[in-house]
Amino acid sequence: MKQLKVTIAIPTYDDNNGGVENLNNLFESIAAQDYPSIDVVISDHSEILTIKDLCESFSEVLDIKYIKNDKDRGYWGSNLNTALINSSGDLLKPMLQDDYFFNDSAISTIVNNFEENNFKWAMCAGVHTQDRNSFYNPVLPRYTEDIHKGNNKLGGPSGLVICKLPGQLYFSSHLNWMGDCDYYKRSFKRHGLPTIIEDTCVVYKQWAGQMTNTITDKQKQEEVTYVINKFRTPYE
Repeated sequence: MKQLKVTIAIPTYDDNNGGVENLNNLFESIAAQDYPSIDVVISDHSEILTIKDLCESFSEVLDIKYIKNDKDRGYWGSNLNTALINSSGDLLKPMLQDDYFFNDSAISTIVNNFEENNFKWAMCAGVHTQDRNSFYNPVLPRYTEDIHKGNNKLGGPSGLVICKLPGQLYFSSHLNWMGDCDYYKRSFKRHGLPTIIEDTCVVYKQWAGQMTNTITDKQKQEEVTYVINKFRTPYE
């Protein structure tokens, strides 16, 4: 049987405010994986070169494709789309740069689940951390019918796994707060329920500089209203 290739697609940004530190930790967790067929695609919204320099420093231990991306700066969904479009793996694993893999068998666990279930999309269990030493608020994903209203029980984009298919779904280019809910709703409508990988595979890092802590209440409400209205009418 052909060994499946896994591409880890990472949208990045750094303004000397923690981006490189977080991405370095993610890279270390990728380099530690026991699954052999992994590559990495970086789509970088930074205006400085720190992310590019970090990618070059890991080039001997990771197969990294670096893309400098000026389009839609400030929108992680658009940035992630660029990484996904340039991904060649059989399975695509989005990871936001703040997050990382829980253990060195996370990718093997994902591949084993795909070989058993042949899923179109899946969500991994995860945990949260602030200091990378203690963990709390475990996430056991479940789909909710009102996810387009912001009731997200599946987890963040770093929990997502996508089987590469013709007519690939991509994230909305101009949503930040509701970008994952919008994507999950469209995935459900096209493919049905996600496969739930109950093993903890990802760690969601929470810190003051993450995007969800910089979005205003007004922006959040505007995005919620937009997505609710979107699913009242045909959307594809």
